[in-house]
Amino acid sequence: NIDGIAKSIQLNEFFLSFIPANIVKSLSEGALLPIIVFAIFLGYGLGSLKEDKSQKFIDLLQIWIEAIYKIVGVIIKLSPIGIFGFIAKDVATTGVDKLIGLGQFVAGTYLAYAALALVIFPLIALVFGVPYLTSIRQNWSLLTLAFVSGSSSVVLPPLLKDLKKQGHDEHVIDLVVPLGYTFNLEGAAVYFSVATIFIAHAYGIAFSISGLFFTILLLTLVGKTAATVPSGAIVVLLAAAPQLGLPMEGVALIFAVDFFVNAGRTALNVLGQALAVSVIEKTEGHVVEESKSSELAVRYS
Repeated sequence: NIDGIAKSIQLNEFFLSFIPANIVKSLSEGALLPIIVFAIFLGYGLGSLKEDKSQKFIDLLQIWIEAIYKIVGVIIKLSPIGIFGFIAKDVATTGVDKLIGLGQFVAGTYLAYAALALVIFPLIALVFGVPYLTSIRQNWSLLTLAFVSGSSSVVLPPLLKDLKKQGHDEHVIDLVVPLGYTFNLEGAAVYFSVATIFIAHAYGIAFSISGLFFTILLLTLVGKTAATVPSGAIVVLLAAAPQLGLPMEGVALIFAVDFFVNAGRTALNVLGQALAVSVIEKTEGHVVEESKSSELAVRYS
């Protein structure tokens, strides 16, 4: 359980494990933390090369990523068949209790989403003097697109364009939004918390204080690797589950309803990017050009 894992890990060993002894082994085992550290140093190394040399490698990685996305897309399309079989077996052996639990998980997740959107975000906007409701109204079409598509990446190009048309500072947008797609996914952060608690409760796993802090630290770090594609967060949770002592079956179980929770998760990710741009502008003293903001047309209606 979580208690055993937390006690068996020494702090110095935990941080030393960030450094990959063998990157191929780390990749094959799915050890996310060493992979992240390796990626950071690889990015530094590519940045020191001439642009033409580094670009060739980046283009190769881009082709590889697109191929992987295609494979993952096929798996996601076929996964309902496997999920149906998994749930059918589960219901046949344990009854409908877990189906009721999945409904409670969806409801609880959206309550957490509502707390973020209706309490936390407005408080942040109030502290920094940002017109929160105006931001929601101006970006409503993009929030709807994110909710329906379940992919933050789909919304990235029009979000960059519309924020600039609203009169926000171009330099702030070009820095904050792409960076935020990796380090500022609030919807995914809420989902990780609720999903971890749900799985632990469903399988009778108790969290100690030390285990809770370890869980928060691990999910904070590996959560930065969540892809902005449909069900990207579930992949991160699936990879982190063994290190948290969570059963893989629990992650597979909530994947059955991930389509529903992913919609709100993605919309909150996009809303968080728009709010972050406004907050950074306030700290830098930039004033939004009202004339541009009033001219913004609704793109998706």
